[in-house]
This record gives sequence, structure tokens and C-alpha cells, in this order.
Amino acid sequence: MFSIIFRSFLLLLLAKGVYALPSSYPITPPEIAAVTNLGKGINSPNNEYTPFITPDEKFLFFQTNREPVAGPSGDFDLWYAKNSAKDMYNDLPEFAIAANVGFPINSIRLDGHPTLRRLPTGEFEMYFSSFAEGKRLGPKLTNIYYTIWREGKWIEPVPVEELNTDYHDRMPSISEDGKFLFFSSDRPGGKGGDDIWLSVRDEEKGKWGVPQNAEGINTKDSEVTPSIHSDGTTLYFSSNKEGGVGGYDIYFTQSSARLKNPETPAILAEGWISPVNLGKPFNCEFDDEYPTVISSGKRMYFASNRPEGFGTFDIYYANVPDFARPLLRLNFEGTVYSGESTKTISTRFLLKGGEQSQEVETKDDGYFKVPILSYKTHTITLEQKGYRNFSQTVDTSKPTERNTFKYDIHLVRNTTIPKAVNARLFFLTKNKKRISPRFEYRLLPSENSFKKAKIKKGVSSIQLIDTKKFPNEDAAISAFEGFQLEIKVLRKRKDALTARFKFQEIIEHYKDALPSVVPLKITLLEDSLAFELLKTNKKAARAMQKKHKKKSTRSR
Repeated sequence: MFSIIFRSFLLLLLAKGVYALPSSYPITPPEIAAVTNLGKGINSPNNEYTPFITPDEKFLFFQTNREPVAGPSGDFDLWYAKNSAKDMYNDLPEFAIAANVGFPINSIRLDGHPTLRRLPTGEFEMYFSSFAEGKRLGPKLTNIYYTIWREGKWIEPVPVEELNTDYHDRMPSISEDGKFLFFSSDRPGGKGGDDIWLSVRDEEKGKWGVPQNAEGINTKDSEVTPSIHSDGTTLYFSSNKEGGVGGYDIYFTQSSARLKNPETPAILAEGWISPVNLGKPFNCEFDDEYPTVISSGKRMYFASNRPEGFGTFDIYYANVPDFARPLLRLNFEGTVYSGESTKTISTRFLLKGGEQSQEVETKDDGYFKVPILSYKTHTITLEQKGYRNFSQTVDTSKPTERNTFKYDIHLVRNTTIPKAVNARLFFLTKNKKRISPRFEYRLLPSENSFKKAKIKKGVSSIQLIDTKKFPNEDAAISAFEGFQLEIKVLRKRKDALTARFKFQEIIEHYKDALPSVVPLKITLLEDSLAFELLKTNKKAARAMQKKHKKKSTRSR
């Protein structure tokens, strides 16, 4: 089973311009990965470590031992910087010079490993790691603490007693809904040195539940720096297990329970897909840790001690490779049209993506809008009376920053079409007398300029469509329905008269099969033209076709 999954993964990488080495980790072209040092505004000759980016990419928190420090010992403090980019969706980040978070979060000991989420009130809550010292209670090694931004300041941090032990409990990551907290610990009961653990919040008691070992993620080596994405499904972390690029490498995995049902209320400790190494250049021969990904899934921030940095550890950002992107919740919206016309259709269709399927019902105007997961292909299946069955696979693997994936459905009439369709134009006055005015015509939207046409005894013939110009019959019928014929009658010492006729009316009349000749009456009124489709039965239509064919033969 694993070999099948692995082969499928390799094929996915190849399809996305990524290839794999024999050691199994992928390589992304440097120009696509775009690994970038955040520069001197954030990094320094000291250590910048444990970055956390808020989902909207507005604030970056990290720990550093640069000056000035909050305490006298010069240990690690938490710092932050604000992104001043005008367009968070399209512009590269532009962080202001970083500042110390200050007291009461920072202490005389190490303070770091931040994770934040925005509360419904607009306030932020933060979990971070530190040591017990003075008023800061807890066991002797690293502990997890909690604080909240209230009325313009951080309140005094308190220990998360349900999670802290006499071992190292650190590197917390809170889910966006506040129900799940991941962290790393070397406590007994794990698989190796450091393991990733998960605790579920008991809302009734207001406490965190007994931590569970994240089965399927942890190994005999160390798994650290967990980071649960705002999708509640994708987890990024680092590990020094065998088969990687360097020391600690960045990996990603996803909750299989959430993949099957994105609305499931639980993230289970067990049931994660096999973790995948992000490969080069995100990982190098040194340590790459603390991955944190913005909500759109486009960009990742991480810490690395690769030699080209300003200090021992620096903070970098990069484009998240397609295969490691989170599952965004998108709005799938569009309109169902009849061919290429503006006629909309009220209908139902089946939308299937992965293991999820839903029946979508359009509104009266043909419009639909439903939630889907991105980074999957979705199949649309639709059956509508009078139209050919529609089945189309839509690639939603490319993200949209605005959380909307737009796709219009164009149904094809269940109609046959001859090799060419011509119009036989009859020009009459309002008193029903034949006239032969000078006129020009054009077919919209394919033609911009008008063409001159011959007319004799009030009758003219023009070609409406040549199906040889289309790849297949479906394309010809769909395009034909969206066409319009524009007639311009020229008059002496008066403005020209113009009018348009929609081919949609032709298809709606003939339904099963279009004739090779369509009769159209054009009545010249005082200041306008009036189009009318001469609705013939099949026998009359065949007679007209035969007459038109004989006339064409004589003219040759």
C-alpha cells in the first residue's frame, strides 16, 4: 500500500515540475521556491528563531537574543514586526523594523516558541514557551504559558497546567478555532527523543484534555516545531529522522479524518497521512525548523542556520510547493449558460471532489455558490432536458487569494447542425411590400467590421456559420447560440437603421436539428428595423433548402 501511495506522490511531483532524488525527497526549482532571507530589518548577527506569522500575514512574532533585552541576562526574548505591504494578497512582505514585545511576556529567562490566534472579540491570545521564574510558576524545565492581548497590553502569563510536566514541554501551536493545541515534548510515553503531542480543549470545563501522542507522525528520532495551519487539516513540523536533506528538515502531513470530511469537529491524534519531506531548497544540509504558513497557503516562514544568513539562525520565507499546500476552503461559484449565449439555466448538478460529493442547485438566474476544498480536482456531472449530458473535471489545484474559484458552465443544446447554416433575408416595408435597400451586416461577437451584401427583389442570402471552422459539432452549436446578426440599412440623407437578431431564437425554434437555410423577415419601419424568424415546419424548411441549393448551383 505504501509503495502505491509513494509512486503516486512521485508522479504528482513530476507533474508539478518537481522531481525526486533516490533518497525520496523532492527538489523544487529555486526560482519557484524563491527562498528569501528576511533581511536586516528582522535578522541580525544574533539568533532569530521560532517565527510565527499570523494567518493574514500582518504580524510576525519570533524569538531573538539581540539587544535590547527585557531581562538582565541577555537570554531569548519575544519580538514582533508588522507587515506594511499595501496588498497582502499580491505584494511581497515588507516588515517594519522589529521591536521587543516587552514585559510581562518576556522575562529574565528564555521566552519563545509563540503561537497566536485572533479571538471573536478581535483580541489576540498567545501560547508560548518559557521557564518558571519568580511569579512565573511551573516545573523546572520549559513550560507552556498563556496570555491575552487586552485593552492594549498583554496580561500576566499563566502556566497551562494541564500540559506542563517535569520534562520539556514547548513549541505550542494553537488551531484557529482554539479547540486543538499541538506541542513538542520529551516526556515518557513517546516514540523517540521529542514527539509531537495533541491536546483537545474541554469547553465545558475550560481546560485542556490529556495530551495524546500524534500517531503516524512520530518516530524513534525527534519530531519538533509543530504548526497547525488555519485550515485545521494540514500540519507542518520538523524532524531529524533518517532520509532527510540535513539535520532537522521541514515536513508536512494532513489529518485523514479532515480530508474525508472537512467539517468533522475533531482532529484525531491518530490518522495522519504519511509525512512528506518538503525537500530542497526549503531544506538544506543544516537545520530548517519552525515552518509557519499564511492562510492562503502561498507563503511559508521558517528558521534556518544555513551559512548564508546574518547570524547563526535567521528567518526566511518561501513559496509553499504545490504538493505541500494546505486545503483551503473556497467558494466555488459561477453561472450555468445555454451555449455561449447569455441565456441562463436553472438546474441541478453533482459536484464531486476527492471523497466529497454534493448536489448543487442553481438559482433562477443560473447562479451557484458552494463551499469546496482547494487543491483537488472536482468533477461536474449535469443532465438537463434539451441539452447534451455535461461532464467536466475542473482543476482547482491553483489557489485563489480571494478564496473564490469561478467557473461558468456552458451546456450544449441537443441539436444537430449542418456543415453550413445560411440565412435567407426578406426585406419588407411595414405595408408588407418587398424592397431592396442597400445594407451591410456582421456576425457578433466574431466580426468587428460590416460586410456588404447583394440583394435582389428584396431577397438576400448570407452565411451564418461554417462548422469547418470549429473543432467539433459541440463547439459549433455552442458558439452558434451565442451569435447575433447585426443588420445596418443605409438610407439617403438619413441615419442608417440597425438591429440585432439573436441566433438563440433559431435554436429554440428548430430544437432537434438546424436547417441549412433559415428564413428571416426584416421590416423597415420609420426609424427602426424589426427582425422576425419565419417559423417554418420541417416540410417547408426542406423545400426552402432544396430551392436554395438549386439557386446556388445555377449561380455557379
